[in-house]
Amino acid sequence: MKNSTLFSKETSFKDSFYGCCESFQRNFKFLLFFVMLTTSFMQGVNAQGTLVPACNIIGDLTRCAATGFSDTSQDMIITIDVARSGPLSTTNPLLTTLPGNINPNFVYTFTGTSGASIRQYLSLTYNPITNRTTQTLQVYPGASTSQFNLQLNVTNIGSSPNTFCECSKSVSISKVAATSSFSPIECFGQLSTLSVAGQFSDVGLYTFTLLPNAAFPSGVVFNNVSNSPPVQFPNLPGSVAGITYVVNVESAEGCSITTSQTIFEPASNPVVLNCPTPRIISACESTNAINSAFNNWLASFSHTGGTNSSVIISPAQPILPALCGGSTTVTWTVRDQCGEPQTCSSTFEITPAPAVVVTSSPNSTTNACSYADQAAADAAYNAWLAGFTATGGCQVAGGFTSEQTAPAYCGGTRTVTYVVSDKCYQSTTYTRTFEITPAPAVVVTSSPNSSTNACSY
Repeated sequence: MKNSTLFSKETSFKDSFYGCCESFQRNFKFLLFFVMLTTSFMQGVNAQGTLVPACNIIGDLTRCAATGFSDTSQDMIITIDVARSGPLSTTNPLLTTLPGNINPNFVYTFTGTSGASIRQYLSLTYNPITNRTTQTLQVYPGASTSQFNLQLNVTNIGSSPNTFCECSKSVSISKVAATSSFSPIECFGQLSTLSVAGQFSDVGLYTFTLLPNAAFPSGVVFNNVSNSPPVQFPNLPGSVAGITYVVNVESAEGCSITTSQTIFEPASNPVVLNCPTPRIISACESTNAINSAFNNWLASFSHTGGTNSSVIISPAQPILPALCGGSTTVTWTVRDQCGEPQTCSSTFEITPAPAVVVTSSPNSTTNACSYADQAAADAAYNAWLAGFTATGGCQVAGGFTSEQTAPAYCGGTRTVTYVVSDKCYQSTTYTRTFEITPAPAVVVTSSPNSSTNACSY
């Protein structure tokens, strides 16, 4: 920053205080007046004739705008130096109501667009020997750009009549602002990119400094670069609790501001599959029981974890195996935004029913002479019927289509039909015959009637 020294034009040709030495040899009246004036100052006399004050304002010529009135980091110190100011009047009624560092003879006004103002009136010193007053001000430069103008109007109440002067100081105000954003981290272990842009630099150049932190200890600096497109700081880690990254943005005019972003990272959330346990069920279960078991088996699949996960089943519409024996294998695949697909398979099996074993009596033919009576024939016939059996399967059923009685023991025929059925066995019919052949015909030979006389023998 540069300093300036400004004197009022009004006093440039009236500054007899500073010019009296040069006129001393030419004008005795001026010499006499100077001696009298000096004597008056030495004696502390307030009456000063028509001395005209001359003021000077010393301070920065440029300044950065503050972020707001609560921001004191950009405040500036301005020094006021007034020659021939005249003393402070202790009888001035204003001194009884204003703070002690306010000189009622100095009136400060601000013009311009920055919104500048005096934050504090600091030291105020009057030197009666030199008839000079100095004042120090803490000035808030405002939060807007462009400039402000501080004007001082001085009244020398020690002169009779009072004399006046005016001086002013212009300060150019620069401003910088910054915006930032980052790419969200959606998956554990991923990295983010922080983007930063500056504003309001007159030449459009900035220095971007990513301040080091524990997660990114090296820091990064981009010197005097444009922010179109925004400067990017890639490969920044995040955390579940969040990591805050601070970027200092300094404009080419020397104004700086910080912007920060807190980058979060989701916790590790891997996909965990809960695959159905392979299921085996017997074909001898009821159809309803098998259907229910199959549906429950499919529904037992689940998974936890993952981010925006989706489930794909293959085949898309699993089909129940054959009820009398078969299997279906289903594969579940979980696709996850943050990880590789996870896959598992399981099988639902229906075990075949035991084989059906059928025994049937062969056709039987016997002679009637084999049976002494009907009871013997009935026993033989019942034993032949008992030779029809069916075992295995799922509750296999075998029986005759109708009840049959034994044929007559002296000869006859019975034909029976034996039917076997089962859940997983095709119904089969066995037809057999039990026959008792009639006995051979009885041949009787008889002699004819015979008549002889006794004389024949």
